[in-house]
Amino acid sequence: AIIFSVTMDNMDTKDSPSRTGSGNGSVLDALKINTEEAIVNIRNFLLVKHVTENNDKELFLVGTCIQQLIGLDMNAESIKLGDGKFFDMGTTCEDIETLSKRLFFDYRLNDLTADEASGWIKTRRVEMNSGKAKKTFQVKAPLEVEVDYDCFPFKIITASVMIELSSSAIRDQRRRPNLLLGKNYKALNVALQPVQHFNVQKDSKNGSNRVKEGLTETDFEKKMDKSKTYDFVTPFPEVTYQFDKKKKYCPKFKVSFYMVESGTSKFVQIVFPMLLIAILNTVQVLDRGIVENTNFLNNAATFALTAVFILPSIIGNSNGQCLITMNNMYIIFIFVGLALSSIPADLISTDVPAFTGMIIIWLSFIMPIIGCIGYHKRCRSIRRESPKQDDRINSEAPKNVTESDLTTVNEATAFLYKMDSFDKFIVVHG
Repeated sequence: AIIFSVTMDNMDTKDSPSRTGSGNGSVLDALKINTEEAIVNIRNFLLVKHVTENNDKELFLVGTCIQQLIGLDMNAESIKLGDGKFFDMGTTCEDIETLSKRLFFDYRLNDLTADEASGWIKTRRVEMNSGKAKKTFQVKAPLEVEVDYDCFPFKIITASVMIELSSSAIRDQRRRPNLLLGKNYKALNVALQPVQHFNVQKDSKNGSNRVKEGLTETDFEKKMDKSKTYDFVTPFPEVTYQFDKKKKYCPKFKVSFYMVESGTSKFVQIVFPMLLIAILNTVQVLDRGIVENTNFLNNAATFALTAVFILPSIIGNSNGQCLITMNNMYIIFIFVGLALSSIPADLISTDVPAFTGMIIIWLSFIMPIIGCIGYHKRCRSIRRESPKQDDRINSEAPKNVTESDLTTVNEATAFLYKMDSFDKFIVVHG
C-alpha cells in the first residue's frame, strides 16, 4: 500500500492509467517503474564445529554463521531505513533491532526457509556501530545425503547443505545479497573450529617441558565426527559458490562432506558368515557319497535361510532402481550357487550342478575384493581433490576482515579459486 501511494504521487497525472480507465495496469506499471534493485555486498562466514546425527540417522551440520555487511554507511542506512534518524549513541535498542531486521538477510537451507521456528537458525548477537554491521547466528543445518560410491562392503556418500541468503524488499527497493570471498585465504569463507591438542616435549637445553601444538587430519576427524553411522573420508568440506550471470550476484553456496559407512563392520557381519557358509557347502558337495539326501537338503535349506537373513543388509535405501549393480550381482551369485549346490546327484544322476554352484559361491567373493579396491581408489581421489587443512584453518588469516581482504565471486579466479562456467551460472570452488 505504501509503495502504491508513493508511486501514484510520483506518476504524471496526464499519462496515469487510472485516469484513462486502464484499471489494474496502473498498479503493475507503478510497481515496475518504482521498484529498484540494489546489490548488497556481504561476507557470510561459516565456522563448522561438528557433524552429528539424530535417532533417525539424519545428519546435521552444527556451527556458527556470521553475516558482515561490507562498505556500509550506517548513518546513511539509518536515515534511509529508520525514518530519518542518525545512527549514534542515542540510538535505542528498539531502533537497532529494527535496523538489524531490515539490513541483514534471512537464510534458506536446501531451498527451505530457515528461521528460529524451524530450529535450524537462531540469532546469537548483533554488533552495530557507525562503521560495522555484523550479525551472528547459531546453525544446525540438515544435510542431504547422496550416494557417491556404493560397492559392497563400502559406501561413500556426500552430505551437503545449500545455504542461501534470501533477497529482501524494503519499501520500494529490493535488496539482493552478493557474497564476497577472501582474496588470499579460503578460511575467511568457511573454516573449521580449532582443535585444542598439544604435545609436550622436553627441551634438551634447559630440561624444562615445553608445549608444542601439532594438529593433524585425525584430530579434526575426532573432533568433528559425532555420527555413529558414518566416518569422514576427509574432515575438510568442499565449498562451491553459485554466481547468477543474468542478475550478476551470488546469493548461495554449498558445503559438502565426503563420508563413508564402515566397511569393516560389514566384513565381520556379512563376509565372514558367508565364508563359513561357502566352506560348509564345499564340504557337503565334496562328501556327497557320505551325506544322505535328506540331510543334504536340510543343510542346503539351512545355508539358504542364513543367507536370506544376512544378505539384504547389503542393499540400502535408494531413490533409483537398478538391477545390474555389483551389490545385486553378489547376492545373485550367492543364491544361484546355493540353489545349484542343493540339487541332489541322485535326482539328475550327475554332480555337475552341485560342483558348478560351489564354484559360483567361491567366485562371488571377487565382488567384495573389487569393492575394497574401488573404495581405496575413490578415497585417494577424494583426498587429492578436496581442500587441504590450510584452506579450512589458517592462523595467518586476518581476524578483522576489511573490504580490501575480499573479492566478488565472479572475480575470484584472479586469486586462488577455480571456476566452472555454465550457461546461466558460474560455479566457483572455494
